Amino acid sequence: MSLSTSRLMTLAASAFLMTGALNPALAQSKPLSAQESDPNVMGWMQGFPPPADKMITQPDSNYFSFPKLRWSVCHLREFLPTEEISRGIGAPSPLNYPSAAEFATLRGTIDALTFTPMNNDSPMTWEESLYANYTDGMLIIHKGEVVYERYFGCLKEDGKHAIMSMTKSITGLLGQILVSEGVLDDSLLVRDIIP
Repeated sequence: MSLSTSRLMTLAASAFLMTGALNPALAQSKPLSAQESDPNVMGWMQGFPPPADKMITQPDSNYFSFPKLRWSVCHLREFLPTEEISRGIGAPSPLNYPSAAEFATLRGTIDALTFTPMNNDSPMTWEESLYANYTDGMLIIHKGEVVYERYFGCLKEDGKHAIMSMTKSITGLLGQILVSEGVLDDSLLVRDIIP
């Protein structure tokens, strides 16, 4: 992996943590970790019928509060009316993957990348950041090829997941790239840049 690719991955991790680091457990006195709050570990909605204390329903339940939220974001269509957006009339474009061996090597390399999150003195690895941020899924495409793909909790490769605050995440990532390239001054306020 070239230095520029490694740097890009580090920048992506930084932007991800700055813009999308939603830690729903902070309000609890002793927060559950990502592993402890995994919907499969919690036993949400398992069995038929699920035990009463493991049911997540709407509108009776606090289905959008932590840790139930971890299950709900993969099952939102079971709570609220949603609409699938057409991909259009063309055939789907297949994703390009490297060989299995190269893909495994890339995953190990990316998982081992380290950085220091904002307002923290301790470095963490990319993999640790996924757990620290309760990530359900991550896909990284670089130069038209999938270089990283992981799923956690209730999300599977063919699953649907609620998307929230994606605009902020993408805007933050692009902004961080522009800052690192010297195009954007991070000491300015938005009102100084956009009239």
